[in-house]
Amino acid sequence: MLISLLGAGVVGLAVVLLGFGVLQGNDVAGWLLALTLLLGLLGALWATRRARQLIRTEPQVSGGAPIDLPQDEAQLLSTLRAHQRALPAPARAAFQTTVLATRDALRLTAEDTTLERDVFDARQAAREDLPELMRAYQSAPRDERTDRELLDQLRLIEGRMQRVVQVRGEAQGRILRAHGRYLQDKYDPDARRDEK
Repeated sequence: MLISLLGAGVVGLAVVLLGFGVLQGNDVAGWLLALTLLLGLLGALWATRRARQLIRTEPQVSGGAPIDLPQDEAQLLSTLRAHQRALPAPARAAFQTTVLATRDALRLTAEDTTLERDVFDARQAAREDLPELMRAYQSAPRDERTDRELLDQLRLIEGRMQRVVQVRGEAQGRILRAHGRYLQDKYDPDARRDEK
């Protein structure tokens, strides 16, 4: 919005100044005025397109069709969209990394029917911990200490989510290998005997 307003102000000033040149019969001013109006139109189209992208609430896949996200992941995406633009660059990068780690943990624990510690932590991070942390940061006075606190707390959440991802990934790898052994025993028992 700020870029759009600044661009509109510059284009408006240029149009006024070049308009005086056109009124005095300057051909170069006429060409520059036409070019400025064309650039202004392109800028307005870009700003409109960008505003629609920012306002759109449904997550999109590359084909443009909306995708149906699980509730916790949708809430996580909503938290990301609501807070990432207001953060300074280092905090924004840490916030995005934490959100991605939380999303991965949610996906790896989505099929769990029992509420184990990993499942609880992933869901709690998406539902409460990250939104509450961002609300607390937004209401606190902005200084170096506040930024440091935010980064420390984001690293804590990210570290826990990465441990969940690692443990769950290793468990799923073991399940896949066990399934492979089962299939090999079932469909190619001779190969197992040859290995012994």
